[in-house]
Amino acid sequence: MVARIGASAASAPVKASDAQALLPERGALLEFVVRKPLSLHDPKSADSAAVISGCLLVCKGAPVCRDLGKADTIEALAVVLRSAAMTTGGDVDAAGGQLRKLIVDPFATELHAIDHLIIAADGALHLTPFAALPTERGQRLLHKFAVSYLTSGRDLLRMTVQTKPRGPAVMMGDPAYDDQGTAPQQNASVAPRSDVVLAKFAPLPGTAQETKELASL
Repeated sequence: MVARIGASAASAPVKASDAQALLPERGALLEFVVRKPLSLHDPKSADSAAVISGCLLVCKGAPVCRDLGKADTIEALAVVLRSAAMTTGGDVDAAGGQLRKLIVDPFATELHAIDHLIIAADGALHLTPFAALPTERGQRLLHKFAVSYLTSGRDLLRMTVQTKPRGPAVMMGDPAYDDQGTAPQQNASVAPRSDVVLAKFAPLPGTAQETKELASL
């Protein structure tokens, strides 16, 4: 993970201690990376299957990195879980439980004192709803940790960079969802979903006044 944090040629290498200093109290960064286990001493390693590695960084101590299994197996479970989560009545526990055992449980010892888990995932895991993973006690991961997401571990460092705004802020609020206005006509070959067409969205009280007050700050 730390190697990946400092991988950008345009950025200076980053020490684990730099990222640790930015972690919240009782927080940890867990980053998943899809990689091919290559060896300079084994030419056949170039044909080996990709694996997913996980690296855990807590506030103190060295990073803990482990190979978690074949990428095909883990990513297939992630796709099944995501499909179930988007389906009414879908069973997220079966695939979710298997996925948790493969990618989270290997770090159970290091995570026992953690209550805020920051996840940076690669490949198909990037779209995985980690907070919905079932725990061994029949709850969800969100009941055990506050779960946050980053695109990559280096985003921890980018959060400390302050940039000057290029112009005034643009405030938007109190949208008229049902006012079609002058929106371009939809392609006739693409049939709109009936649940979207029939959905009605009432104005949210107070948003217009809230937007005006924020704009005056």
